[in-house]
Amino acid sequence: MRYILLALSFTIIGCSVQKKQPLKDYWISTYKNIAFIAAIKMAHPNLEKSDISPGVNFSLIGSDAFASEADSLGKAFYNSIIPPMLYKEQNLKAALNESLAFYKSKRLDKLARSAFKRFKDKEKAFR
Repeated sequence: MRYILLALSFTIIGCSVQKKQPLKDYWISTYKNIAFIAAIKMAHPNLEKSDISPGVNFSLIGSDAFASEADSLGKAFYNSIIPPMLYKEQNLKAALNESLAFYKSKRLDKLARSAFKRFKDKEKAFR
């Protein structure tokens, strides 16, 4: 009986701690992950064959429209990367460095926060 109460208390505490982490943080992080992975996949198309992250992120964001928006944003970012002059003829890009900088940028933070606000507004409209 003591073990059952102990297990139950850990479950309740675990759930309450998890609820303290707002949905907004998870959603924004997932949106940014999708954009980042889309940019990386443009440089390394075989990535998806060995990693389930893209599928997990599409599930976590809770909206195909916003997942597609983030995916398109990442692809557009990759296409905007200009190869350094030294590698321009080979069309080689510093995709990993540039994509990581994009992931950490205030620009992507702002876009993700804006998308989350639109997501919440749509969610409220359906209630």
